[in-house]
Parts: sequence; structure tokens; C-alpha cells
Amino acid sequence: MRSSFLRSMLCLLFAFCYIAGSAQSKRTISGVVRDAEGNGVSGITFKVKGTSTQGITSSDGTFTVSAATNDVIEFTSVGFAANDVTVGSGNSLSVTMTSDVRDLNEVIVTGFGVKKETRKLSYAVTEVKGTELLRANTPNLANALQGKVAGVMINQGAGGPTSASRIRIRGNASLSGNTQPLFVIDGVLIQPGTSGADSWGGASDFGNQINNLNA
Repeated sequence: MRSSFLRSMLCLLFAFCYIAGSAQSKRTISGVVRDAEGNGVSGITFKVKGTSTQGITSSDGTFTVSAATNDVIEFTSVGFAANDVTVGSGNSLSVTMTSDVRDLNEVIVTGFGVKKETRKLSYAVTEVKGTELLRANTPNLANALQGKVAGVMINQGAGGPTSASRIRIRGNASLSGNTQPLFVIDGVLIQPGTSGADSWGGASDFGNQINNLNA
């Protein structure tokens, strides 16, 4: 009778060990991160707390991660409030991020379309607010920037109000004389230069795309 009792206790102990081991075994968890409107959000950083496992969501907000039941996954990104999600028994997660406008005051969108905190940039950044452009009282966006950014010189063309304005950054540092910057507006690349205003020769100056943007 005593041997039967010992066998029963051993079986029970093995069962508990098996359950505990199963609970702690890692598996592949897939999911998607969405914003408040239900759109997939890319570039969200996720990390399994207490481990070195981490990653970033893809362009459509999907992700995969190796985690165990009861693991806590932290989702963070600039412009969103941090969100901790506990892994359950399933193999999929649906995460909703809420915007945090308090962080947006210290964020800049680089020319590559990447949001980064201003203090983490390795180069100088100058911010010009829309109210300052309106105060310039000029319909040309390039001319409205005159005197607003250190090291930037803007000269209006000699062809009148419709002629292109030449923008020089930190002097003439190009063999061709063209130091015009590249404008990125809502992800659209705009080249402000014209052949008549930026190069040698007698080409006519009919303005450029920047003239179509109202300050």
C-alpha cells in the first residue's frame, strides 16, 4: 500500500512538472499593431520584458516574437503611449496603440521619412513655425524663409515675382554653383532649382515648383 502511495505521489509530481514546463515553453507569437482608427502601424518597437528578445513591426503593423505564456511584451514608439500586453494561451495578439501628443513636441520627421527625437539627431535642426512664415507676408514659400534659418541665404530671381528664388546653404560649396536644398513635403520630393537660376548660361527663368506653394 505504501509503494502504491509513493507511485501516486511521483506521478502527481511529474504531472505538475510537465504542466509547469509547458507553461514556460516558448512558442512563436504572431500579431498586428493598430492605431485608434484600426490602421496597421509600422516601426513600433516591441520587447519581451526580462529578456533580450525584441523587434520592430513591419510596414503593415504585423510582427512575430518568441514568447511564453504570461510573458509581458512592451510596445513603444514615439508619439504613442507605451502598451504592455501579457501573452495568454493563444498564438496571436492584437495590440492597439493610443497616441500621446505630449511626445510629438520633441519629434522631427527626417528627410528619409523617419520620426526621431530631436535630441537623438546627430546634426543641427532648425524649426520654423507656420506663424513666422505668415508674418513674412510673401506668397513665395522660399522667400518667406529668408532670415529664419542660420546659414541659409535666399535671393529672389531678377525675373520678377514669378521667377525662381535661389537658396544657398553655407555658401557656394558646389563646383556647379548649385547648392539648392531638396524639399520633402509630406513625403513628396520637390527640387526648387531651375536651369536659369542655378547654372551658367542664358536659359530663361520661368520659376519653379516652390512658387506653387503658398506661405
